[in-house]
Amino acid sequence: MALGANRSRLIRQLLTEGLLLSFLGAAIGLLVAFLTMDLILTFQQPLQFPIRLDLRLNRPMLGFTALLAILTGAIFGLAPQC
Repeated sequence: MALGANRSRLIRQLLTEGLLLSFLGAAIGLLVAFLTMDLILTFQQPLQFPIRLDLRLNRPMLGFTALLAILTGAIFGLAPQC
């Protein structure tokens, strides 16, 4: 505001930065999850009864990740204005 920007422009910038950072974090998290799926299955301990782990990246999980990224980006992007 000291440089002449109005309140709505500052809110837009903070919201954009927050959403960009949260989506970048979600993308990195999904990349790590994708790269470590096979690694997790190799360390599975032998048990007396069979346990089948389904470690696929499916649509509900991707949707939850996107929703969480939007919510955290919006909340923490607007938090400095409160």
